[in-house]
Amino acid sequence: MGFDYFDHQENSRTNNNRQNLLACGWRPFYREFNWEFLWQLLSNDSQELTQKTLNLTSSLAQTIGRNHYAWWANLINLASEDTRYEFEKYWNYITPDPFIPDHRYKDVLSTETPIVQFVSRSSIPIDYLLNRLQ
Repeated sequence: MGFDYFDHQENSRTNNNRQNLLACGWRPFYREFNWEFLWQLLSNDSQELTQKTLNLTSSLAQTIGRNHYAWWANLINLASEDTRYEFEKYWNYITPDPFIPDHRYKDVLSTETPIVQFVSRSSIPIDYLLNRLQ
């Protein structure tokens, strides 16, 4: 029972963090397939693309064609961590980097106005306190 309670707390804390990040404008990190980017790879870096494609194909063929395991074990092994790593490495090569905020240009970033300052007994900003004392 104690473990279930701990797992529930961790899951709710993780979900709250995700909701807070989404509310702040962050989006999940994922890569989308782009035909134009693939065409650029084919035209500019076809040797590297061919090499990575052959590496992935070789890894998948080795996984499926193992003789010392049953055929169904080889199919299950397609979902293994090693196969997933090889596929993700290939996917990251053939897809463009996702758009992320560029924090080098902080002057361009802005906030919505007006900014409402929340004041309670437990948190009193010093400038608010000084303005009230004057």
